[in-house]
Amino acid sequence: MFAKILSKILKKKIPIDNDYIYFTFSGRTALNILAKALAKRKRTALIPSYVCNVVHKAFEIENYKIITYRINDKFEPDIDAIVKIIEENEIDVVLFASIYGSGEFLDELHNTNSTLYKLIREKKVEVIIDFAQDLYQIYNLPKYDKNYHYFFSFNDKSFMSVMGGMIVSKLNLDSGIGLEKLSIRQKILILAIYLLKLVNCKASLLLKFYKETKYKVLGKPRLIESPYDYSECASFPYTFNNYKISGIQLLFAIIGFSLLPKYKKKKERLIRTLEGKLVKTKFINTAAYVALKEGCPLHGIHNKVKKSYARPHNKCESEYPNLVVIHNKGFCDT
Repeated sequence: MFAKILSKILKKKIPIDNDYIYFTFSGRTALNILAKALAKRKRTALIPSYVCNVVHKAFEIENYKIITYRINDKFEPDIDAIVKIIEENEIDVVLFASIYGSGEFLDELHNTNSTLYKLIREKKVEVIIDFAQDLYQIYNLPKYDKNYHYFFSFNDKSFMSVMGGMIVSKLNLDSGIGLEKLSIRQKILILAIYLLKLVNCKASLLLKFYKETKYKVLGKPRLIESPYDYSECASFPYTFNNYKISGIQLLFAIIGFSLLPKYKKKKERLIRTLEGKLVKTKFINTAAYVALKEGCPLHGIHNKVKKSYARPHNKCESEYPNLVVIHNKGFCDT
């Protein structure tokens, strides 16, 4: 009952038909739910060559064959290459991701005269748009078709939270997907993680305490740390288990949504400060992470540095090993 009430409150903050909104336990489970719901006989997904390895795993555990397409130096997809791949292969799902503020691909997806738009409809390809890094795009979604499906993450990208995610789709996701409720123990763990994040955000000297404590709180195994961004998806809450979103997570999200305007101003302040030093992407003003131009020094920049994504099946290699990405969340950046 508590979760249902909070769900209604949160939906009122979102300028989209409520019938198309589904809250999920996390962004990664949102993607996995979509992969499950959109699975066809061929189970072939076309995704970016450079993206979080979680995207690969979300499809692979549903037995999809993965084909990748290249992105350019502004992290935008090669549209001509995508068109060619769709023409030459039976593609069930194509995923586009807003990485470090990229999003020019939306112009192609919503241009009724574009070759890509026409081909997607002709071939009956389902489209997933990954806005996990930028919740602000919920306010800018263009009119979407029934085969366009968006997903978002609440987890420490647009505001502080412990997992939590959202799907925007015309699919009927209320039936056919059994979701398990969180146990009392899991809810306590979620709350404990959130409190630890708050403490760490306000007192950077306690970072070591936070890192040490999370192994005890989560029971998380100590794995070999990668030089690049790589998720093991090995322990709660960082798995693909399809839990229902809890009332605690919805409460964090309601608080987070109310703080978005404040965080947006802080983001824009950094963008102005670093004018000319950042890779200029379409949604750079609201992106949670931004990329520095090659050769630009970190001198004078106090924001946290985010690792470049690892290759999906080799956490010690990256397609962009020298890429420098910095946090620009508007909260807990430094």
